[in-house]
Amino acid sequence: MKKYIFLIISLITQISFGQDLIKRVDSIDEFTGVREIETNAIWVASRGNLLNGGNLRFEMGRYFLKIDSLETYALRVVSSDILGCAGSDRNYIHFLFEDGTSVKYDNDKGRLSCKDYSESVYIINENDFADKKIDKVRYCQSEGCQDYKWTSLVSLDAFFNILN
Repeated sequence: MKKYIFLIISLITQISFGQDLIKRVDSIDEFTGVREIETNAIWVASRGNLLNGGNLRFEMGRYFLKIDSLETYALRVVSSDILGCAGSDRNYIHFLFEDGTSVKYDNDKGRLSCKDYSESVYIINENDFADKKIDKVRYCQSEGCQDYKWTSLVSLDAFFNILN
């Protein structure tokens, strides 16, 4: 019996903490000149336990434009909850930090899609997250909102750091 309990605990630990944040893509679009660097996607927040709660997945990309050396960070967000359509003008993501401050992004740049696991995309500012620890995330798509507790050992700073 002890072996089974140990096996279950080790599987849960590997699933929840065994995610690596690595650089996935580093390419230049030959037509636009945009250099794109992206991380892999990891599950970062949950509204319940590992087995029956909704989860939130983040993936981040950094885009370098040749014109004016403009740099942009794009955060891709996917929820396992069915909240509606990505790309809607009603969508937003709101971060609540441990110090009580918050930041909200409400301009979803994702493609309009109402499929399950549709991906919202937000252009975010690295300075909004400097020296901050995320406590909770409210994620809203066209049909509803859900609050999530940040459960990942990976901070948003780690996303920025790997892209620099």
